[in-house]
Amino acid sequence: MYFDALTLAAVADELRATVVGGRVQRALLPSPLSVALEVYAGHRRHHLLLSAHPRLARAHLIDARPSRGVEAQTPLLLLLRKYVVRGWIVAVEQPALERVLVLSIAKRPPKRNTDEPEPPEADELEDEQDHAAPAHDDDDMLRCELVLEAMDQRSNIVLVGDDNIILGAARVVTPRMSRRPVLPHGPYELCLLYTSPSPR
Repeated sequence: MYFDALTLAAVADELRATVVGGRVQRALLPSPLSVALEVYAGHRRHHLLLSAHPRLARAHLIDARPSRGVEAQTPLLLLLRKYVVRGWIVAVEQPALERVLVLSIAKRPPKRNTDEPEPPEADELEDEQDHAAPAHDDDDMLRCELVLEAMDQRSNIVLVGDDNIILGAARVVTPRMSRRPVLPHGPYELCLLYTSPSPR
């Protein structure tokens, strides 16, 4: 099925109704160009798949729990665990008529001066949200955006910090590869189908 902007708009509506306000319990990479999130919302688990496959880029909920395809601790996976796991999905947005999906995520910062261990895997997490979801005006939250750009050969999944700096991406794009580089620590420019520069 061709995943166009109208299809993505329908997916965005579904995600607003199901996972907004939910807590991300698990993040994994089923493949090098895909991210799967387990989200606890509405007293049930939801499994969200984001794929940046060059021909099958898409986002949708899946019934079965995804399996881990990438065993290595990749930089993107480590960043997802740091910034996304145990965070709440507070908004799902799609720029009008674009094949871009933006998940806004807020997470309480770790406690300082403690020997708190790393977050456990989802199997060890409770299915109850042990804290209330954050308020939109909570200034103490760490915020980031997980962006799916479903644009065929240019498809990508990008993790962006609250300061609009790229934290990591499924596909690193250098200036030699495109006029729109996607590099960690560089500024993020929203990829729009009709206005973004074409690759060299």
